[in-house]
Amino acid sequence: MARCWTGIPLILIYLPASAFTVQIKNVYFIEEVKGVNLTVPKEIGGTGWVWEWTPHHGRSERVRIAQVKLGDSDHSVYSWNWTSEINCGHFEAGAQGNMFIKPVFENAGLFTFRQIKPNNKVLAKFEVYAFKFFPFLWDQVKVGTDVTRVCTISRVKESMKVQWKHNEEPSSATQFNFNTTTTFLMIQNVQELSAGQYSCSLQINQTVLYSVHNTIRLETPAQPAHYTLYRDTANQSKVQLYCSTQTSHNTVEWSWKAQGSNSAARRIASANRNQPAEISPSTHFRRRVRPMERVSGQSLALHIAPPTFQDAGLFFCDADSREYMSVTLITLQASVEPSGGLSVGEEARLTCTVSEVYETFQLAWLKDYSRTMLISKQETLTPSGTVRSLTLVIPSIQTHHQKWACAVFQGNIPRAFLTLRLEAKERHISVGFLGLIVCIGLFLLISVTALVFLMQRKCTQAQTCLGKEQTHINTAERSHRNKTSDLDIYDNVENIYENC
Repeated sequence: MARCWTGIPLILIYLPASAFTVQIKNVYFIEEVKGVNLTVPKEIGGTGWVWEWTPHHGRSERVRIAQVKLGDSDHSVYSWNWTSEINCGHFEAGAQGNMFIKPVFENAGLFTFRQIKPNNKVLAKFEVYAFKFFPFLWDQVKVGTDVTRVCTISRVKESMKVQWKHNEEPSSATQFNFNTTTTFLMIQNVQELSAGQYSCSLQINQTVLYSVHNTIRLETPAQPAHYTLYRDTANQSKVQLYCSTQTSHNTVEWSWKAQGSNSAARRIASANRNQPAEISPSTHFRRRVRPMERVSGQSLALHIAPPTFQDAGLFFCDADSREYMSVTLITLQASVEPSGGLSVGEEARLTCTVSEVYETFQLAWLKDYSRTMLISKQETLTPSGTVRSLTLVIPSIQTHHQKWACAVFQGNIPRAFLTLRLEAKERHISVGFLGLIVCIGLFLLISVTALVFLMQRKCTQAQTCLGKEQTHINTAERSHRNKTSDLDIYDNVENIYENC
């Protein structure tokens, strides 16, 4: 009997090639930065091979990229025959069957290197993941503005998670997954603490598989600036207005004018050099606004929380009575009908409304599917149009119709994101009402049973009378044959009817 250690090589020799599982090696690249080289085993054996590819995007079937074979006379020469099914300009032939993949996002996918001569067996597998940032180059940003960054990965499996980090710590900014493979990072009111390195990481069970990095740097405006902020009216929302001048001034103040108003702007807050800021008591902001740090007559920052839908409009920062910068605030709110609460099975109407449309954008309702959000309905709003809202009708709301979001997109970039959680309750019947229904049901059951009993009894009596009638008729016929008086016969029949 053979020893145990001799069984290992025997199994390796006699098992078919399909019995061996080739481990998939994960490979990563960043679009437009650096491609990857897929290196096959050194001792590949055989004389003919093929590269096959299943793309992450587009067609999902496996396609052949190229056929590789040894030269007939010189076995150190490998010849490549690229197929017409792919863009061969995205790939390059390497030494001894190796292949180089150029940093094009669409090149991501599962690559298989297979021997076809003298037999058919898989020699290597590579899962190539592509990362891309949008925008690719991060320009400097102004203090107070909003910034959105986009990280897209060619494939995110069920077991994987994408997370944005700021200086190696989880970012506190709003982030959400969209269409499974894209993760947005929305930073509101950029300030000095917002600067630094940001990374987009692909993880499994808190283990980082790969991450890409970029940096946010602040720009100090040398000239008066104007920008737009979008804010929802949820309790957690806030507006921060930063006004920082290059030189010192005697007075710096913030004022506000409602959108579409022809009246003069009303002062919200002001501060004299080296003096604390004063909040104006005559505006509707007075209970929700507080000043932030002011430095030597050069800056004045306000914090408004929470913003209301009516806060939309223009905010002006004046330095020594001259306009230095301005901010347009567009507010966003959501409502649900019926407003008194939802019950499972009834119709629900979700309406998202923006205060104004100064530039073309898309207003959308998104559904949260646990791992990602998908657009359920969207509409393009334009300054020349009259539409300011978008309504989504849910014909029969269920318990899983819970998490929704209203978003403003400019192109593919979200500018505002308002989450909405619905609570649909099951319909319950009260004990008293249920008891009443049971009593009514029992009464109807007893009544019907009694009615059926009486009808059956009458029917039985009728059948008995008819039987007697038939018997007497037969008797009468026999009596007639015996010459009995007809009058006596009919008298007997009449007596039967009277008794019945």
